[in-house]
Amino acid sequence: MSEGNNPQNVRTFSQKVRDKANEFAQRREDDDACSPHDSKISITVEDSGLDMLKIPPDFDLAKKHGKSQEIKKFEQWEEGADYCPCCNFPTGGEAIGLCGHTKHFSDLGAGFPLYYQFLKYWIWMLFIGFAISGAYALSENFSSERDEIKDEEEIHNSYIVRSSLGNYVADNDWEDAKDSIQPTLNVIVICILILSYNVIRRMQIRVNRRIDQKVLTAADYTIWVRNLPADTNKEEIEEFFKKYGKVHGLVEIVKTNLAYDFGDFAELIKEKEAIASKKQQVQMYMDENDGKRPEFKTWYGRKRPYPHPSEYEKTLKELEKKIDWCKEQMVDENPKLVGHAFVTMRLQTDAEQTHQLWSVSIFTKLWYIILSKCCGSQQTFQFKGRILSAERAPEPSDVMWENLGVTGAKRFRNTLTTSIATLILLGLAFGVLMLLSLWQEDLKDSVSNQNSRDYNDRFKIGAISMVSALALMVTNALLGKSIRLFVRFERRQTETSYSLSVALKLGLALFVNTTILVYILNSRSEDWYSPGGLIEDVFYIMFANAIIPPLAQIFDYSWYKRRKERKKEIEKGMSCELTQKEANELWEGLPIDLAQSYANVIKTITLALVYAPVLPLAWLLCAFGLWFGYWAEKYHMLKRCVRPNNLGDHMNTVITNLTPYWILLFALSNLAFFSQGSEGYSSEGLVGVCIAAGYILLPVQRIFDTFCSGKDFDRDLTPFDEAQLEFLEDYDRVNPVTQDEANAEWVKTIVAKKGDDTEIRQY
Repeated sequence: MSEGNNPQNVRTFSQKVRDKANEFAQRREDDDACSPHDSKISITVEDSGLDMLKIPPDFDLAKKHGKSQEIKKFEQWEEGADYCPCCNFPTGGEAIGLCGHTKHFSDLGAGFPLYYQFLKYWIWMLFIGFAISGAYALSENFSSERDEIKDEEEIHNSYIVRSSLGNYVADNDWEDAKDSIQPTLNVIVICILILSYNVIRRMQIRVNRRIDQKVLTAADYTIWVRNLPADTNKEEIEEFFKKYGKVHGLVEIVKTNLAYDFGDFAELIKEKEAIASKKQQVQMYMDENDGKRPEFKTWYGRKRPYPHPSEYEKTLKELEKKIDWCKEQMVDENPKLVGHAFVTMRLQTDAEQTHQLWSVSIFTKLWYIILSKCCGSQQTFQFKGRILSAERAPEPSDVMWENLGVTGAKRFRNTLTTSIATLILLGLAFGVLMLLSLWQEDLKDSVSNQNSRDYNDRFKIGAISMVSALALMVTNALLGKSIRLFVRFERRQTETSYSLSVALKLGLALFVNTTILVYILNSRSEDWYSPGGLIEDVFYIMFANAIIPPLAQIFDYSWYKRRKERKKEIEKGMSCELTQKEANELWEGLPIDLAQSYANVIKTITLALVYAPVLPLAWLLCAFGLWFGYWAEKYHMLKRCVRPNNLGDHMNTVITNLTPYWILLFALSNLAFFSQGSEGYSSEGLVGVCIAAGYILLPVQRIFDTFCSGKDFDRDLTPFDEAQLEFLEDYDRVNPVTQDEANAEWVKTIVAKKGDDTEIRQY
């Protein structure tokens, strides 16, 4: 989560806005004093002169801020409640229990309840897969007459191998495996997965609609317009969408917020904050040392004193002038637009109809443009010679404003670069696993040449499999950190698209590293069921995957490190050099990494589906891993994490829609493992592949949606002018260029709109 999109940064007023709010509040209170009515209105805006650059910080204030940013049932704004003075969030509120329903996460957006619903769905599916196919396969493999060991050197005396298909075909009679009922049971599982996938999609749609109806936000009234020309203005955009926003009638537009290229503006703000912080540190040192300034070493080793605070103050005033000039040039005199605008409409229905009309393909838009020119069609998608794109707007705090100016071509180059870097990392991981595999092969050859029957030799071979599994977990962790840095380089436009890119890239990397590379390293089928072969390697990988990631969250090192840092700073007392802003951030919880969570789920699901046909224990091991991870993540989120930005349903929708491809992967694995070592292919396996592929290629899903469409979604008819009074955020109030003026205007609006008997609290 970038600093610019952190909730408290988005929702905190500047001092200018606080003064404006108090001015309006005082004016209204004076009017009330002369009014014969007993009821009154008040705006509670903390005007405590809070200095976020104060050194040393107020630790009580930092703790209060940390309490206000905890994840809990959101407390209503009430008179007399305790609030954090910097972000105006309540410090109270009822805690969400570990066994509490995930619907309590709906205040965080639909994304979090949908994630936990998706996770529970796959836990149940893996247990059902074991109940239908895995339990019978496990019993048949163990009880097979072929598990009678005729020689003490027989390689199939490993309990792991005996639970697999390898025990059933210990005498290499693969024709019996083809005739087994196991592949047929797997085909039944494929059918159940397809049916349940359509059910979970409908359930998620209902959950998303219920949350969307419960919580109104600015995004419900807004569309995101892209590819605008640089010479446009608000009036032209509003006039165009008023006429062409929907097929019938005119669209009533409330306001339009433009995005600017504020690279220089952002750099000046960062420079100002850094200099102000340094000034505070120097001043504190001088106060404690009788006016003596602190010293620093130059590059050639000579000590020199830091500048006097008055010099810092002079620099800050110059920066203020530059910032004001830059802002004036950017917005008024020479607008530096980046082709993006957020158009807010009076009614949700207008925004929804505009989205539906403009969500057509580029080819349909071109056809309408041709018709408008040749036949006088009244609908067009062209604005000043450009084909526009309009879609549902993300939540205001989800927008990464600093990245909107990055062109599509540059973003494509960055994405290509990060993809190549990811492939290089996978190659390095493959090299590490290859070295361990070669070491294991050498040890196996040594044991074979010496005709050793020593248990210690067998233990060494198994130990290398365990080491390989641990090495895999370490490389997966390194992949996660590296890919996250790579995706930052892509300069995504929203936090959701950033998280989705991380989840998909990392999920694919973990799938390849955990599932595919292990198969490649054990490509010889005759060694699959030997000690240290494919089956044992996969078992230990699944076991480590089920245990290590959840335990890593429960015993999160970064959490204990943060607690230690808090204690250390408190012990420093007046000598603490943290600013108030830094102390507040230190007392916040850890950020939620939902992208990593989705990647881990993708890895576990694909691992189970690829190897379940040959190793029935995969159903149980991976189901346990998801179950353990569910509780570990929920505990971590509720007890240690900071309240995140609102997250919509987009990431969950994209990842849930990968399910048919995972089912096809399971069908291909079922075909491959039951067709090995024999002439021809397993007929049941072919049937399963045809069913899974047919569902993807044929319009089966569309047919299902047609007959099971459910109840139509009725949009709230509350107009924007009334609904905005309850919005925590809006696009103009989080846009770094327009937020000061927008916040002041918003306070003015709510004072004018709210009735005399209604209390207003600024937050």
